[in-house]
Amino acid sequence: MIRPSIRQLQYLVSLSEKLNFRQCAQDLNVTQPTLSGQIMELEGRLGVELFERTNRTVKITPIGEKMVERARVILNDIDHLCETAKLASESLGGIIHLGVPPSFGPYLLPFIIPRLHKDYPDLKLHITEAPPRELEIGLDQGKFDLLLSSTPALLAELSCMTLLEEPLMVGLSPENELYSKSTLVGKDLAGQKVMTLGIGHQLYEQAQVISTQYGCQIMSEYEGTSLDALKHMVVMNMGISFFPALYAISDIEKDDDIVALPFKGGTIKRSLGLIWRRSSPRIKDYHVIADIIKSAVKERFDDVVTIK
Repeated sequence: MIRPSIRQLQYLVSLSEKLNFRQCAQDLNVTQPTLSGQIMELEGRLGVELFERTNRTVKITPIGEKMVERARVILNDIDHLCETAKLASESLGGIIHLGVPPSFGPYLLPFIIPRLHKDYPDLKLHITEAPPRELEIGLDQGKFDLLLSSTPALLAELSCMTLLEEPLMVGLSPENELYSKSTLVGKDLAGQKVMTLGIGHQLYEQAQVISTQYGCQIMSEYEGTSLDALKHMVVMNMGISFFPALYAISDIEKDDDIVALPFKGGTIKRSLGLIWRRSSPRIKDYHVIADIIKSAVKERFDDVVTIK
């Protein structure tokens, strides 16, 4: 059997998406007879009919759908092969699509991005914010190259490296009866109304654990969309909230309308790390990025976080 060419596989995938020879040929910048001829030759090489054609419609056959799935995998592997070869001769550079949760990016990236840009000016980061679970799905589907997110990862196809752990602190208004305390323990939280981020955030899951253990009340009707939103609601004395220590130090300590107190009611911490696909050709680069992140965080927050 004569094997299909890479170009024929590209034509197969493209036509499966358009199901229109004229539009597909325009997108591929080839003539319609060229495209039609290559698809017919591919069918001949494979010995199967990939598309049903009439004068008005093009439909993909069941075996055609299976061939398209395999073609996508093959083309993706070829892209990885080429990228690996290219990166082997270059320093850390190119484009990395980075996903971060809104509860990490705003207060952590300002300490990391300048260091990355200084050491690797050819590196371009395209940054997108989304909840952690959405980020993992997007990474698995190829929408992102790398995540800076809570660890461990849930999906088995992903690899992760924990970089640090940070404790949680309790944010409350000066109008709250706990304001005069310097440190809080579990029993102090009994009966307090707790606001947190929505489902899908690690902080939501941790708030549930603490509230169940110490008799707090999660206010589901006041879920925050960001840590800043939670902070504003705490300032209005709508309830208390749990904040990661790095955020508390960066954004709460300088605000007179809210205080963040250490919480010694348990060992609940939030972990932060990098997550990538196991098949990624840039694993070596991700380890370099990990070292830069740990160095930048240690320099700024060494007395707060635990570096892994």
